[in-house]
Amino acid sequence: MRNIILFLLLMLVNFQLVDAQTPNWVNSSQRKFNYPESQYLIGFASNINSSNEQINEMLANLSDLAKKDLIESIYVSIQSSSTLQIEETDDNISEYYKQSSESLSKADIAGLKIETYYDKRNNTGYAFAFALKSEVISFYKNIISLKLSTISNKINEAKLYLLTNNNQNALKTYAQTLAYFREIENAKFLLFALGKTENEYHQTDEANRLYLQIKEEINKIYESEQIILRAKKDEIEVKFGQPIPEPIEIVAISKNRNGVEKVLPNVPVLFIDKDVQYCNATTDYSGSAKCFINKVSSTEKIQVVSAMIDLSSYLGIDSIDAKNEILKSFSASTDIKLIASGLTFWISSKEYDLSSNKLSIPFIEPKIKEALSTINYTFVNDPKIADYKIELIAKIRKGNNIYNLYFTYLDATVSVFDFTTKKEIYKNSFVNIKGGGNSYESASVKSYNKAAETISSEITKILKK
Repeated sequence: MRNIILFLLLMLVNFQLVDAQTPNWVNSSQRKFNYPESQYLIGFASNINSSNEQINEMLANLSDLAKKDLIESIYVSIQSSSTLQIEETDDNISEYYKQSSESLSKADIAGLKIETYYDKRNNTGYAFAFALKSEVISFYKNIISLKLSTISNKINEAKLYLLTNNNQNALKTYAQTLAYFREIENAKFLLFALGKTENEYHQTDEANRLYLQIKEEINKIYESEQIILRAKKDEIEVKFGQPIPEPIEIVAISKNRNGVEKVLPNVPVLFIDKDVQYCNATTDYSGSAKCFINKVSSTEKIQVVSAMIDLSSYLGIDSIDAKNEILKSFSASTDIKLIASGLTFWISSKEYDLSSNKLSIPFIEPKIKEALSTINYTFVNDPKIADYKIELIAKIRKGNNIYNLYFTYLDATVSVFDFTTKKEIYKNSFVNIKGGGNSYESASVKSYNKAAETISSEITKILKK
């Protein structure tokens, strides 16, 4: 009896110790009591370890989920707030809300703490993310003040460049402020979520004043000095599947209000055809940038390559800021047309019948012409103006005759010569292509038709590369 009582006492003490080690935030009611929503941003996640996952790895994943849960609570606060006046439709939300939300999901919340706990008895992991609202508010309020001060300093720095007529460095300095405005918007986003909509917190009036000031100064720079990209050639004749005969070349020019032009070195330029970026280049001391295209892969007869300034690299700013509307005037570009035509080929075909006479109407040659036309190749009668020469010799012979069923066998050799490289790029032999029919003549037609399909397909693959 005494042993039983002692055992029960030990079990009771053990349960009390376990309970004492369990954080109070694991329990929902205690979590709400100790971390009221009026004072804290909170996020919580838990999961039963049913797959024997490593405990440290499991708790790390739960920590991420708890942080996401906390951020989700901020989204809910924003969406329920009428002060932001966020316009929503079925398919999209305002760009401001979208960008701020994406930035917030990647950011660290000021004062954010994450605690974890693993209950070995129940094989359950827990993670709790929390931040004191007053600390978060104070931090982001100070962030806004700091960024506004930095923007003011940048404006003064740009003005010094303008005094020495250094418009390019002034423009770059103004453009650098756009990243600070984004940080202000993100901080403002969070403050609104926490109910701090008063101007003393987010200083929207001052931010708008500085933004408009920078916009006006950038417009003045554009009016006094424009950047122009000018193509050396507006049109270039090219052939499908081949390198272009000469590079696409542009010149970057600065033109002042008096019409005086000067070349601009060190300007990064992108060469793009729709969504395909062919290459990028930087203008040299003469303002020239060249793009060498190895192969015209599109089958469109008129292709347009746009050369445009890579504003992100040129101004040393994020690609998001490079798309800002106040820099639109400096998105200089020019278009170059590629007038594409198919490659040409000349064919020498010698196809023989069962009597070793040359066929007056060949079988394989027209099939090759038809197949190559589908990949924009054109047949020419003069080998001197052709890009490729195709030589074909095909001979047919009789086979067995079994119960009025006749068989023939065709042998052929094919070669393709590239006049540009002056090299034979393909040579192959096709032997014993079998045909059958109720006569040797009909069997020979079957052999030739099979050979035409096989050979034309093979040549098309070679010339399509």
